Amino acid sequence: MNLRKVIAGIIGFLTFIGIIVLIGIVVQNYWPGFSPSEHPIERLFILFVSGVIALTVYNLIKGDEPEVKEKQGITGKEISKRLAEMRNKGN
Repeated sequence: MNLRKVIAGIIGFLTFIGIIVLIGIVVQNYWPGFSPSEHPIERLFILFVSGVIALTVYNLIKGDEPEVKEKQGITGKEISKRLAEMRNKGN
């Protein structure tokens, strides 16, 4: 399951960068004179949206950890004791 987390992290990071680039391309196409340094709030918004989308992708790929069930260990003494109890009930 560890490999799945690594792959999810890599794809989440690539999604983060890809969304930022995609938003940059769209903004440059619709507003050619847009300068990001003049609009710091919009830059933070783009980083926030990209982060949310990347974390969503990461969590979808990572998935839920399966619960590990504890094994109940029955010792030989317990088996002998139960057999003895069953034999005594039968008599």
